[in-house]
Amino acid sequence: MSTDGAPETASALDYLGRLARFGVRLGLERMRGVLEALGQPHRAYRWVHVAGTNGKGSTAAMIASMARAAGIRTALYTSPHLVRFHERIVVDGAPITDEELVRAYRRVREAVDRAGEGGELPTHFEFVTAMALWHFAQAGVELAVVEVGLGGRLDATNVVEDPEVTAITPLSLDHTAVLGSRLEQIAAEKAGILKPGADAVLAPQARAAREVVAAAARKVDAPLFEVEEQTPGPDGRAPANDGRSYVFASRHVGPDGGRLEVWAPGGAHYESLAVPLLGPHQLVNAATAVAVADRLASRGWPITAEAVARGLQEVRWPGRLQVIGKRPVVVVDGAHNPQAAAALARALEQVFGRPASWLVIGMLAEKDVKGVLRRLVRPTTRVVATRARSSRTAPIDPHELAALASQMGARTAVPVTPAREALRYAVGRAEPEDLVVVAGSLYLAGEILEEGLAVSDPSASPSSTKSAAK
Repeated sequence: MSTDGAPETASALDYLGRLARFGVRLGLERMRGVLEALGQPHRAYRWVHVAGTNGKGSTAAMIASMARAAGIRTALYTSPHLVRFHERIVVDGAPITDEELVRAYRRVREAVDRAGEGGELPTHFEFVTAMALWHFAQAGVELAVVEVGLGGRLDATNVVEDPEVTAITPLSLDHTAVLGSRLEQIAAEKAGILKPGADAVLAPQARAAREVVAAAARKVDAPLFEVEEQTPGPDGRAPANDGRSYVFASRHVGPDGGRLEVWAPGGAHYESLAVPLLGPHQLVNAATAVAVADRLASRGWPITAEAVARGLQEVRWPGRLQVIGKRPVVVVDGAHNPQAAAALARALEQVFGRPASWLVIGMLAEKDVKGVLRRLVRPTTRVVATRARSSRTAPIDPHELAALASQMGARTAVPVTPAREALRYAVGRAEPEDLVVVAGSLYLAGEILEEGLAVSDPSASPSSTKSAAK
């Protein structure tokens, strides 16, 4: 991931990098102490709080885009970044500037020094979250869309006491060493963001996760609105609605994006919504985001059906089924757990009509590597195993990753580093009609995008190497 060359910015990012070495320490006391020293900036604006395992970043980006389209001064806080740290902290679509970043960093350093008094330093994520929340207050934000970092109940973002709306995107097993090894445990942690009286939107879930979240909503008296997919009857009438569901129907999935319509419990009908992000899973995310926007509208925010449609159409979220080359087609996706890999595999079939011909993959060792490979590798797939240049925790060794891919039935599997050479290796040997997929880690996706490696232009790929891996 790139850093900026400005000395003060580089110094701030270097300090944050040093904090990252201490790892994850869940809990809210450090964060509350820092925010107290900052003057409680997170209370200067309203919140939408988004948790989940997969799709929470895309969903948050869609919500923020719809709010901006409605003329609301909107902030977006997400993690990790793909290419540049500044992407994490955004106001009205513009990432934080170098000057603003340094100002926020200095202010939080002062607050940490005052709040710490020899105590525990905040974690990397806590420090960055404090910077974002302070910056949003300085920028005069009206609504902040905040993505949970890890879990929910004890995540640094869970300092908000009265969000406007909370949302939970699809849940699956991930971060099991921290959140628990069962889906019910993970759901309970994510449901920790639900707050009394705040509308909660729940994306489609496995039954075990749904039951846990529903029970948590009842316990804290949070009105729960569930998103579900249905097909309208042959007469074209709206699907049945129990008054607490947002029902959506997928109308199109293709290489140009998707379309859907959503029926709200209050009777609103959002028709022919265009989503530029690729894959059927993005229609689930879009329906969840529309439900959040509709709940905001019900609470007096000026979000019209026109703003919903325009915001969805204008959303951009790189590194998620992003096409960076055409002959062969080269797709970059951040899928890093089995559920995300399964969604990617379905999307490849529906959008491109075939599985990956070449899979360039790098993963963190802590992830369910076999589970991801099992969903992406086919007998026709050639695997190029690599590693990202930087990552939160240690990556799996490419030689071990290649061996696992062979065990999963890959046609061929070879280790190639660094990542840019791995992609060039695959593209240089691919036929024009092949599908080259980069996946396994947002860190890997970010590195490929940072390098600007749209290398499927035939002029950038030596044809003399094409026969080597056939």
